[in-house]
Amino acid sequence: MVVNRLRAGVSSPYKQKEKEVLEMAVFKCEKCGATKEGRCKPKKCPSCGETGTMKKES
Repeated sequence: MVVNRLRAGVSSPYKQKEKEVLEMAVFKCEKCGATKEGRCKPKKCPSCGETGTMKKES
């Protein structure tokens, strides 16, 4: 039984897909200079509310 093998420390016969580690990026507003950390580019600035001004910092 699979459950017993897992409890005994034996690996499962089914390979599990390894999760990719996504690094967080820092985005900065070109208008007000506010920064936000995240995986995806924000649509609008969390501080001034302007859309399309968030750019990834290098």
